[in-house]
Amino acid sequence: EVERKLEKKTMEELKSLLKLNNMLLAGTKADLLRRVADGVIFGAVPQCPTCRGHLHLEDAPEGPGAVFRCRKTNRDREPCGFEVAQHELRRRPFLGAEQFR
Repeated sequence: EVERKLEKKTMEELKSLLKLNNMLLAGTKADLLRRVADGVIFGAVPQCPTCRGHLHLEDAPEGPGAVFRCRKTNRDREPCGFEVAQHELRRRPFLGAEQFR
């Protein structure tokens, strides 16, 4: 239901929803659709609490489940290194979600 409504949106409309929620804007239309649908259903992904960068969903290197990891680097090109298990991430309400429910 949510994805079907989102498929009608343009890239710019999807990006504006992500920007409103301070989420990652990069990727293909399919990436943006998945990110917005995930936000509508589960809540917006917050910024990295350490450096305010964007958190990226990645498969966990060991064991089941996925993790959100910050890929931002500092001026010395050192990675932030923050990561949190997907099931432990505290999400916030996704602004604009009501139009897709």
